[in-house]
Amino acid sequence: MILLLTLLALSLILVPLSIRLGVGMVVGFLLVGLIAGPSGMSWIVDTHSVMEISELGVVFLLFLIGLELEPKNLWKLRKQLFGLGSAQMFLVSLALFGVAVLFGLQWKAALVAGIGLSLSSTAIALQLLEEKELRQTPAGHAGFAVLLFQDIAVIPLMALLAIFKTSSADGGAEQAIPIWQSLAALLGLIVGGLTLSRPIFRLVARAKLREVFLIASLFIVLGAAALMHAVGLSMALGTFVAGVILANSEYRFELEAAIEPFKGLFMGLFFASVGMGLDLHLFTERPVFWIALTWVLMTAKVGIHWGLARIFGLKGFDRGAFSFSIAQIGEFAFVFFMVAVSYGILDPVTSQALTLVAILSMLFSTPAFQFFESVFCYFSDTHKKKPFDPIPENSDHVIIAGYGRMGGVIGRMLVARKVKITALDLDPNQVELVTRFGFKGFYGNAARLDLMRAAGAARAKILVVAMDDMDDAVKLVDLVKMHFPKLKMVVRCRNRQDYYVFRKRGVQHVVRETFAGSLQMSEMVLEQLGHSKQESHEMVERFKKHDESLLEEMLPHAENESRLIARSQQARQQLAALMESDQGSPKLESQVGTTPT
Repeated sequence: MILLLTLLALSLILVPLSIRLGVGMVVGFLLVGLIAGPSGMSWIVDTHSVMEISELGVVFLLFLIGLELEPKNLWKLRKQLFGLGSAQMFLVSLALFGVAVLFGLQWKAALVAGIGLSLSSTAIALQLLEEKELRQTPAGHAGFAVLLFQDIAVIPLMALLAIFKTSSADGGAEQAIPIWQSLAALLGLIVGGLTLSRPIFRLVARAKLREVFLIASLFIVLGAAALMHAVGLSMALGTFVAGVILANSEYRFELEAAIEPFKGLFMGLFFASVGMGLDLHLFTERPVFWIALTWVLMTAKVGIHWGLARIFGLKGFDRGAFSFSIAQIGEFAFVFFMVAVSYGILDPVTSQALTLVAILSMLFSTPAFQFFESVFCYFSDTHKKKPFDPIPENSDHVIIAGYGRMGGVIGRMLVARKVKITALDLDPNQVELVTRFGFKGFYGNAARLDLMRAAGAARAKILVVAMDDMDDAVKLVDLVKMHFPKLKMVVRCRNRQDYYVFRKRGVQHVVRETFAGSLQMSEMVLEQLGHSKQESHEMVERFKKHDESLLEEMLPHAENESRLIARSQQARQQLAALMESDQGSPKLESQVGTTPT
């Protein structure tokens, strides 16, 4: 218990500090492991067991990614998956094979070293792309395709090790499982998932217990991982396939909600276990050499990635983001080198050195990407991290920030009235969908001053703030108040608390997103209870006026919780009296009673 509390305390200190310093949470967890591991305070000695448990983080991560990818969308990545992915592994392995030969390794050991070092870290690369909001960009798609290909390549790579196995290898070494058996297990997972997953979840859903659904979710994920592990494949590949199978399921969002907390917990543990594996004694003997060697290898990978990105059509920032995001050496390299030692292909000293370089590359991954960002943004005049799409000149138009459920309806209404609109959204998929339906949509986060200027905020008539992220919506309102004070705003909010936030910032027109729909449904319910259409409409209108009046009355006391509670109780009594004055209220009261609002 004390050890667990110590690890949590270290994480609470180092992870937020790393984020504040701009190097990302991954480095924070790596430092936690470094301090707690054998090379630090030696609180944890059995790092191998911790690594085995922590690999569940990658397993859960790949399952959630699979849930986001429908099979038809995965098919769109086939060119990058098999073209870019295979080219990356072949060229990087070949280049690093040459480096290993220069260091005196025999050709089999050099080839194994080159292949292992060509792999990238799925956990770190995807986390980096997520933190930088690049998952849905061309760089993110290309990086994901390469990482997925590397997971698929586990099958032939493990077979290659079995072929290279020397006669002097340990007779107790684990025998390689035939490729046909691995492929059969993968096919079985696909067929079983397609035929059994829905009936299972349908049965579980009838129990109406969240705990049972959670157990079923974990069983699906861990079962797929265990099956793949048993036949010598990557556990992450198995759970990714399971996620893709369930991407079209009606239980998709419930699955995401169930698995997400476990992913975060085990991902942090995974990064910490990597830090625990760093051999500080080996490193401190020749620190400059190991750092220089790691940077040389990462630079070689970046150079090859850059060339491939150019061939496959990535431009500008996307080319560099792809190249640097997968420049580190992956977690599967640890397993690869370990098996190579048991097969007599690598000696333990060489394996330890390669593992050290792999861990250092993980530590340097985020700083290297930060360096690229800084250099690119300094020298680039036309495209700094692609913050937004080019926007044509417009005057007397309406800007809609957030073209989702509410923004889309508003946009269609305005276009029908021949009003010029500029629609902005941070989701490129949403922008693409809007464009296909004949509307003009532009990619970008509206809570940026440069984007608002490009969108013509100085010339626009009205800004509609319909963003899903309330934090970004608040930033946008503050930005407009400061730089475009004459621009009128109509703002969407989720609830009364958000309403007070925007009203206190001086926004006159704030709309609660579900309020109008709830009133419309209330009117329908009253009609079904026997009230006339006119009576129902009048009662709903009275409620609406009372609620809106109460909102404005309580605005000065929005931060006084006790005052809000007291006034809310008083308002219920006033509302009851107000409803009793309606001629239809006795009928309503006799049927459903008085319900606080």
